[in-house]
Amino acid sequence: DESDTGTSTDGYPVVVPTVYGDITLEARPQRVVALGGSYTDQLIALGVQPVGFVGSPRAGEDFLSGYPWLEGTELDLDAHDLSLLAEGYAPSLEAVAALEPDLIIGDGAEWAIDEALYEQFSLIAPTYTPHHEDEADWGTMLEDIAALTGTSDAAAQLLADFDAQLEDARTRLAGMQGASYVYGDVRDQEIRLAADIHLLEQIGLSPD
Repeated sequence: DESDTGTSTDGYPVVVPTVYGDITLEARPQRVVALGGSYTDQLIALGVQPVGFVGSPRAGEDFLSGYPWLEGTELDLDAHDLSLLAEGYAPSLEAVAALEPDLIIGDGAEWAIDEALYEQFSLIAPTYTPHHEDEADWGTMLEDIAALTGTSDAAAQLLADFDAQLEDARTRLAGMQGASYVYGDVRDQEIRLAADIHLLEQIGLSPD
């Protein structure tokens, strides 16, 4: 009985697009590695515990300093492993392979998993790297990760709850609808300005 082994094939195979092409999972993954805090966040929200994960190298060993809302959740902090990053944001093939994953999730970019590294990771396990335009719309990534992990029902509920919260926020911030914004980020004694904060636009603001 496949349900007894935790490898049910219900809904599989699953095909999901990535920045480097489609990937296919033949069965529900049991060992997921998340090469980024946002992916860990989404997995935990979907009820999936990664066997290994890493956050920002700037945060060092203190993963929760970047994701304080995950404190008190089912997240197993023992699975946080900085050795999964070889240099900066580029992940380590050796450290990831040692975890024997059947799904790898990470950024597809020159400074993270570039196309050459992606081909090497794909020899270890199917590797999900979202399209860059999907990074602003985290809901698209959530649906993809849910499809890959067999948790689409949980994702649908999360998105419905979030839409309800957005509608409530727009109602309470009625006077700000259509106002323009510029986002400032202070980092390393520099102020960086941006106007591409998807969440602010979702509650009714417009980029300046």
